[in-house]
Amino acid sequence: MRTSPVLIDVLHTGSLLNRLFAVCRRHNPAHLRGLALIDQGCRQTVERDVLALWSEGPEQRITSPGPFWRLADSNDQRRLTRF
Repeated sequence: MRTSPVLIDVLHTGSLLNRLFAVCRRHNPAHLRGLALIDQGCRQTVERDVLALWSEGPEQRITSPGPFWRLADSNDQRRLTRF
């Protein structure tokens, strides 16, 4: 039986992995296996078998009230063109 691996970097909730599994199922693989470099997620939400190289608790994420960008004025643009 041929296994088709689906690789992700970090498993958070499992929703991305489930969406990738759905795309792969269109090609009728014999078996799907999820591979995560870091598992920070809740495995109850993942549809298939998942192997992880590393497991740890969820990271603390903060939300910002606004975007972290602004328009560069002419002085900023001049400085950005030099390395």
